[in-house]
Amino acid sequence: MRPTSRGQRFALSPLGKKYFVTAILKLTGIVNRRIDEVAGMLPKQVDAYADQVRPLLEEFKSGRG
Repeated sequence: MRPTSRGQRFALSPLGKKYFVTAILKLTGIVNRRIDEVAGMLPKQVDAYADQVRPLLEEFKSGRG
């Protein structure tokens, strides 16, 4: 199958493949940093609502909820 456009030719070229890999690695880094950021905030958020949630969990576990 022959590429039909300049974009396809670039995408299938060695430089295009290198560009794609570089872009994916950069995107992966951005996503990982965001996951780390969110994961770092979660314990504080859980602690902030623990007093409100704990009674609900106890009620649920007791079978009354």
